Amino acid sequence: LPPEERERWITAAADYRRALAAADAAVLTTPALAAAAAEVCRSTHVLPNALDPRMEAAAAAARGIPKASAADGRPRLVFASGTPTHHRDFAVAAEAVARVFTRRPEPVLVILGHLDPTIYPALAPYADRIEVRPPVPLLDLFAELARCDLNLCPLELGSPFNEAKSGVRWLAAAAVGLPSIVSPTEPLLDAVLDGATGLVAADVSAWEAALDTLLDD
Repeated sequence: LPPEERERWITAAADYRRALAAADAAVLTTPALAAAAAEVCRSTHVLPNALDPRMEAAAAAARGIPKASAADGRPRLVFASGTPTHHRDFAVAAEAVARVFTRRPEPVLVILGHLDPTIYPALAPYADRIEVRPPVPLLDLFAELARCDLNLCPLELGSPFNEAKSGVRWLAAAAVGLPSIVSPTEPLLDAVLDGATGLVAADVSAWEAALDTLLDD
């Protein structure tokens, strides 16, 4: 991150830590977050992220939206980024998508939100097959996902930050019936039954194989 933005994140983290230390108890969304919070807060509890009734209603309405691929036969692979912190996360998927694009003329990559696809050299030859869409409010996310065919949830492995993230990006896609490929962080492994409720991929070759599996099905 740029130095100024990095400093804002560090300052915010220190503020969260002070708040936790002042609290009698804390409710967090993943075991990794709870374990870290337990260092400064004497009572921690895990309550996983879920959909509230408004989100459930938006997801139900979105399930009837026609897919873009129904009109042109070109399946959409979507990556939804809610913050500008995913550039390293997407690297493994970017390489796998590029490999698939060299062999398959039909898929299209849809980037939703805060990600600049031009930073990945492997994707440069396929700029005309990348659709960049702006960020949307949370309740509009379900319609954006539903118009696509396959959801990508790559995360950089070995990162305490990513191990603390919940499986909410898988959850939002699942709510509109969209299959996902996910990285094997603890929260995503807890959410996804590999081969049944998603596909788990740890490296570029596994991502490529998973993309082929779902594009063939």
